[in-house]
Amino acid sequence: MWFAFGVTTLLASCFWFFISRRRDSWKKALIYPGYQVKKTFRKSHLTRLKIAVPAQTGPDLEIRPERLWDRLGKQIGLCKELQTGSAEFDRRLYLVAEDPRLKLLLQHEPKALALIERLFAETTQLGLQARTLIYRNDKLWLELDVSGKQPLQLEEPIASQLQSISRYLAGALQATGGLQGNWLNRYR
Repeated sequence: MWFAFGVTTLLASCFWFFISRRRDSWKKALIYPGYQVKKTFRKSHLTRLKIAVPAQTGPDLEIRPERLWDRLGKQIGLCKELQTGSAEFDRRLYLVAEDPRLKLLLQHEPKALALIERLFAETTQLGLQARTLIYRNDKLWLELDVSGKQPLQLEEPIASQLQSISRYLAGALQATGGLQGNWLNRYR
């Protein structure tokens, strides 16, 4: 009986992960010149907005607003965050990355850090919650929580900011690629 319960639980969790991964894919995204937009609806209300721009292949990176749990985890030594050297950036935003060479990359391009901080600040001023900025799979995208807000035409200005961040990161990748190994070959 316990074997059947274990197999059923395993199959149910595999099915759940398959459904959630499929829901998060970019296959149904709206494609505009230079960027993509994916809108998630729940009960015919817009709940999440993802805006993506093409980016050069590089390290996997995730940046999100620092939460209480992140600070607590760092205080008790449960997790370790890469520090960029910018006190304001490190205080406000939490950097999730596994490659320690990413610190060199972000320190090499302080303008990208300032643009990322400005992007998070401006979305907060608009009453939206920027959940995560992700750099993965030749894309740079921002996930916005827009629950309960009227849909605004913000896709193009945010995509423009993402394109400039992508350009700065691409420049830093080219500049640091020769110093610390070739980023392009390592992450393909």
